[in-house]
Amino acid sequence: MPRVAHSEDVVLAPVLTEETWRQMEDRKYVFRVALGANKIEIRKAVEELFKVKVEKVWTANVKG
Repeated sequence: MPRVAHSEDVVLAPVLTEETWRQMEDRKYVFRVALGANKIEIRKAVEELFKVKVEKVWTANVKG
């Protein structure tokens, strides 16, 4: 799989559901990310885009 180059190509969109709104109260955020992105790329992209320090990245593949 090709590697993604820019932060905007890694983080595609926020996931906004009732469950993710509740998680935001605990400072946990959910994003759709590029299929080929790994945890390191996701961490760097979020830190660059939102100017925050990411503590941990969890990933899950979810069928549509």
